[in-house]
Amino acid sequence: MKGIHFLSALFVAATLFAQGLIICPQCGREARGGETTCRHCRAALPVARPPVPPKPAGTQPPPPPPPDFELARVLPGRVAADLAEAKRLLESEPGTALGYYQNAFALHRLSLDVSRRAGKAGGPPLDKEIVEGMRNALSRLQHGWVKCPRCKGTGHKDMRLKQRDGHEVKGPKMKCPACEGRGRRAGRIDPALTKAAVLRGANTFMKKRLAAGDEKLGRVCLPSGCKRLLSNRQMALVLSAVPAPCPDCGRSGREPCTKCRGTGLTRCTANGCQKGHIQEHRKSTHGVIRATRMNEQPFNDLCSVCAGTGEVPCRFCNGTGGQPCRKCGGSGEAQTCRKCAGTGIVTCNKCKGIGDIHGKRCVDCRGEGEVLCSACQGDGTK
Repeated sequence: MKGIHFLSALFVAATLFAQGLIICPQCGREARGGETTCRHCRAALPVARPPVPPKPAGTQPPPPPPPDFELARVLPGRVAADLAEAKRLLESEPGTALGYYQNAFALHRLSLDVSRRAGKAGGPPLDKEIVEGMRNALSRLQHGWVKCPRCKGTGHKDMRLKQRDGHEVKGPKMKCPACEGRGRRAGRIDPALTKAAVLRGANTFMKKRLAAGDEKLGRVCLPSGCKRLLSNRQMALVLSAVPAPCPDCGRSGREPCTKCRGTGLTRCTANGCQKGHIQEHRKSTHGVIRATRMNEQPFNDLCSVCAGTGEVPCRFCNGTGGQPCRKCGGSGEAQTCRKCAGTGIVTCNKCKGIGDIHGKRCVDCRGEGEVLCSACQGDGTK
């Protein structure tokens, strides 16, 4: 029993000592300030520690800024920089310019979301300007000077003259009526070449931005340090802004015409036209085919429909050699994900969208109640 009382007194003395008071651990009586021995039992007293003064409020480190504050500070300037670089490269490198336009569109989309959540204005409306820039860049990749399909780039076409006996002889060279002797003409570039140019431009853009220190998120490059500040919904917003390209056309939206096989020309089907010449059957008054004499000269009856070329523009593709991609319908993007309906985000299965489990924050969704779609990884396409 005495041991219990001693331990209790010792505990009380230690508590008061921590608070700056001196209590004798032997008899439990309070001692005066500055005394080293108890005046009652002559036991040694512990040395009192001086009180620790509180830290001034100014010396405490300031709390870290909220994530949206940091994003709102960085994103507008980066959007303007990407837009200016895209305009500079539009003439010389339209494929790389398309990558900068798409990146500016994704970052501007994120910046508007951050401003909306903060209740502030989202800056100048750049949506129309960015979308128009993307269309111009893609149009430059789809249209240009192509080799003339009629003369195969030579600028002239050999005239074939037909004799009365049915044999053909080589006549003088004539200027190609399709390209007017230039060997090339303005038209749609081969969809396969457009697809390669788009992919090459995207790779060039990605290499430039990663070399500058950016962080990669799908097909978008974020400023350094911004990726960790994004929520799951904001990640899906960025990823779905630049969806995956169509596997068949590679974002060009077109494929070679199935009727003319990409040439834009088909065989002339005018009545009696054979390789650009009208086949005539000369008969006598008695209905018997007149024999051809040896000294008769060749004659040239050109078809008025094809002008002697034997080919006319394909009526299925209007002579362009291409048609809208059958897989993506001409959009140039992969098909929409059915699981998330193109949003890139779904409800968390672990917490059922609540954000916590038995009072603890859900680990899968970080307490947000939503996670990136597992089928499309957040870009909204399959």
